[in-house]
Amino acid sequence: MSNVIVSIAGRPYTMQCPDGEEDHLKQLAKLLDEEVSRIRQSVGAIGDIRLLVMAGLMVADRLSESTRKIGA
Repeated sequence: MSNVIVSIAGRPYTMQCPDGEEDHLKQLAKLLDEEVSRIRQSVGAIGDIRLLVMAGLMVADRLSESTRKIGA
């Protein structure tokens, strides 16, 4: 296992992932961080937990829509 430090909303988080998956984890963190930034720009200052939940739901919605399209 590898340790990777990612930054979400300006805060560092140390995450573990299988060896060789470091770049993939960094890309996923970048995707989430970009979503957090978009939400923060549109709704302003809200709590970190609420912001991360909203961002997670937005990413999950995109995943759900993509999965539905692939299945169709």
